[in-house]
Amino acid sequence: MYEISKELLKDKEQKLLTEQDRKRIITSFKRINDDDRILLLLSHIEGREIVASKKILHTAFFKLKENFSQHFKNFCFTTNENYPFCKRVDDIFFRFQNCRALSMKNPTYESYLISDEVKQMIREKIQPNIEEEDQNFMEDLVGMIQIVKEFLEHHE
Repeated sequence: MYEISKELLKDKEQKLLTEQDRKRIITSFKRINDDDRILLLLSHIEGREIVASKKILHTAFFKLKENFSQHFKNFCFTTNENYPFCKRVDDIFFRFQNCRALSMKNPTYESYLISDEVKQMIREKIQPNIEEEDQNFMEDLVGMIQIVKEFLEHHE
């Protein structure tokens, strides 16, 4: 009898934890995250194409972390490769493709495409939330755009 009660209590605790996890997850969806910040940054890059070279992208984000470390705390780079590598950068760009914020240019897959409609949606839906929640990021955005722009132009 004790074992059955203990098992029922355990099941009930798991359900409570699951409900708490659900609430935490829902709340986290309302917060600004790295994906939102990177989408906003990409939406301000001129043109529709962004080079898809891992070496160029990862090195550009490495430079961003060097200059704006407070906004890239979650980005950990290994530098023992041919270029600085960050799994988080790969994961973010993979998610952007899955949600169709970015697409790949066929048949070469040498660049990502971001449509003007997607850029506009990002500026209308994401930018106001970042402006409200993370003013420091907004203040640094112009400098970040400049670094990415210069880096992409000089390394194409």
